Amino acid sequence: MTTRARLWLAFALGLAATTILYAARLGPLEAVLSSRGHGIVSLELAFSRGRFERIIADWGAVGTSAAIDQTWWDFVWIPCYCLALFSAVRLAAVGPGRWVQGALVAVPVAGACDVLENVALLRALHVGPSGLVVPVGSLLAATKFALLVLALLAIVRGLLERRRHHVGNR
Repeated sequence: MTTRARLWLAFALGLAATTILYAARLGPLEAVLSSRGHGIVSLELAFSRGRFERIIADWGAVGTSAAIDQTWWDFVWIPCYCLALFSAVRLAAVGPGRWVQGALVAVPVAGACDVLENVALLRALHVGPSGLVVPVGSLLAATKFALLVLALLAIVRGLLERRRHHVGNR
């Protein structure tokens, strides 16, 4: 099997697992949270103890339980979306440019930020949002989202470069 075929297989498996996990577990839990006024991203980006506590109060016991479940399932989701994005960056890349190299580093670092963010969220949900746990968790979440946007931009740039090369070679 060629490297490109392995990348396509990794992308397909990562994308399929990401989609299935979201459809089966994460999406329904997100619906529970959103129906109570805030999705999980609101909690991830709360940045302050007061905002964190207001979101938890709006969710009540049912929403808080759903947030805990969703955060645990996110640990399973992280390697799936990282595999899909990492493979997509490699597949879209025309050459080893700065965007590609940056994105290939950004994806696993985003995954690591997501893991640490989940640890902070679970601590705050179980023990309470004391100390720096909420701002640090939110900083990790914001970093994760920024790195994932960088990876997506690298994919788009790679696809546009591929298209330009393809059109130029006609």
